This record gives sequence, structure tokens and C-alpha cells, in this order.
Amino acid sequence: MTSAGQSVRAFIRSVLRPGAPIAGEWPPLDVMDLLASQSFQSLRSGHLERSPLKLAPDEEKFLQKMAQIVLRRLGDPDFDTRTAAREAHLSRMHLNRKLQAMTGCSTHDFVLALRFRRARELLREDFPSVSDVAHAVGFRSPSHFSKAFRKHFGLSPSDFIRNEASREA
Repeated sequence: MTSAGQSVRAFIRSVLRPGAPIAGEWPPLDVMDLLASQSFQSLRSGHLERSPLKLAPDEEKFLQKMAQIVLRRLGDPDFDTRTAAREAHLSRMHLNRKLQAMTGCSTHDFVLALRFRRARELLREDFPSVSDVAHAVGFRSPSHFSKAFRKHFGLSPSDFIRNEASREA
């Protein structure tokens, strides 16, 4: 497996399994299992039209490219699907269809998953405040961030911090 393939799989695992460590090496995983995980269900908008038991090399490269585009602009609250499509040199609809076919989630949810991934990292690092984390990952409103975080993970950012602190103790 290529290093690009491994990093894409690591990226997909971190997005689909919110409790998983952010950094580190992971064993090769079945993408279908990842896409079917419970933590990813809230981001999926419908069912996959095909069974991606293995991503093709061009799909791996595409997902890696999209992840880099999103991560470069993660803190920008004006970054949206239109901007992502423009930077990927695709129409908004074409980008959405490609991501939907590969991951089962929309472009918006793909971006949101990366924002939450980074938010978890910052919350684990004792970032100054939940408000600062919200702004660092591209949310204009800390209350909107908290509501979205709670909807995705089932607990508030403050509860997440407390849970992480109790794990370390």
C-alpha cells in the first residue's frame, strides 16, 4: 500500500471514529466498515451507491487532495462548499457527487468532520477556551459550535474536556 493510501485510510478512520486517536499508525481497515460505523451515521446523507471495499489509487489521491484543501482553510469561517469546489477545480455539484460516492457524506459534512477532528485535538490540548476552539476551527459563533459538537458527538465540548481529563487521571 502506498504512503498516500495509508494516510487517506488514517484520515478516514479519524473522521469516522471520533474516539480514535488523531495521530499514529493504524492497521489497514475495511473502508465499508468505517463508513458503516455508528459515529459516522450522523454525517451520512443517504446510502452509498456502490460498495467501496477498496479505494482506487485515484480516489485515494482525490481524498488526500480534498483533505489538504480543507485543512489549509480550516479556521476560515467563510470557507464553504463553493470555495472547496473552486480550489478543487470542480463544480460544486461534481465535488459533492464524488465525495458522496466515495465517503457517503456531502462536501459540507466532509468539511464539518475535519473541523470536528481538529476541535477534538485542540480540546485535548487544553486550548484556552471552548470559544477559542470554535473560532480556530472556523465557527463564527461558539454557541453554534457547541450545539453542532453536541449533535455530532453526543456531549458538549465542556463535557468532552471533562471526560478527557478523567481518562488521564
